[in-house]
Amino acid sequence: MDFNITTVTDIFFRVAAVGQLFMFFTILIRPNSFSRYKNILLLGLCIASYLLLSAPIADEQYGFLRNILLIFTDYMAFAFWLVIYPLFNQFPAKKIMKYLFAGIFAGNIIFFGFTDGDGFYHVMVHWISLFLLFHCIYMAISGLNDDLMDQRRKFRVWFTGITCLIFSIIAYSEIFDDSIRHTPAFSALISIGFFILIAYMGRILISPSLSDILIVPDSNKNPNINDIPNKYKAHYNALNKFMSEGGYRQENLSIKNLSYTLSIPEHQLRYLINSCLGYRNFSTYLNEYRIKEACERLKDENEASTQILTIAMDLGYGSVGSFNRAFRNETGKSPREFKAKE
Repeated sequence: MDFNITTVTDIFFRVAAVGQLFMFFTILIRPNSFSRYKNILLLGLCIASYLLLSAPIADEQYGFLRNILLIFTDYMAFAFWLVIYPLFNQFPAKKIMKYLFAGIFAGNIIFFGFTDGDGFYHVMVHWISLFLLFHCIYMAISGLNDDLMDQRRKFRVWFTGITCLIFSIIAYSEIFDDSIRHTPAFSALISIGFFILIAYMGRILISPSLSDILIVPDSNKNPNINDIPNKYKAHYNALNKFMSEGGYRQENLSIKNLSYTLSIPEHQLRYLINSCLGYRNFSTYLNEYRIKEACERLKDENEASTQILTIAMDLGYGSVGSFNRAFRNETGKSPREFKAKE
């Protein structure tokens, strides 16, 4: 190994990044934190595996450990998706995705456990990884304005952006240009990128005021007006009046439009719905009102001949598909199944 400034820089940031991960593992591995942060721990394990495996060390020096590290290294994008999806998506992941992810991990164990890690399967995993990274970017951007928490909106941009950039560069080097992966400059840049990413993530994990970014709050469907800060009581009453009068039926209703209608500063309205009422995003809050009325109409004998599409449009949904997803998320059933059982 030639110890030049690039290699020394690479080793320094690589060791520092792994050290940060080890420190966070000791914090998050506790019983009261493990279930909450298990996907983040998995992502950290995958990143640590990559940093160890891609170090400027000859492959034969790793022995059997190389195969174990490969299993987690090629699972990085999948672990990242598992972190991002529940944070940025109001609908639970479909079972087929769970089966796919379990299948990929099992495939990694079989393929990397008994081979040197090259071949069609290896390339296929990286192509799937690229697709998942694009999906993570889509989730981060599509729900940006709907997210009620200011710090989490910043998290969407920076954490998703930095992570997807690093992972995409790694996937590109694995699929299209394997030669750059072995250059000292590439290795050093990736190490520095991971160091910055882990430092940013660590700041969120250890800060009491920021760690809520990674937690989905429980909704407070029957808030006590006395528990709401005095500054927001008038805002709460105005919001409650608007929703009780059927304002939620407006099509394309957004937090920005509602803020303008109620003459409430947008950041205060976001705080009220998120911190005082406990909703993660505006769509979740809005759907609760809409789906409640939908259930009442589907149970109403006088509405027996009303088509589901009509109910969806009356409640402000732009399509029956978005209505069906929201309805199933709230009730566990499709509108048709719900109506059939009533």
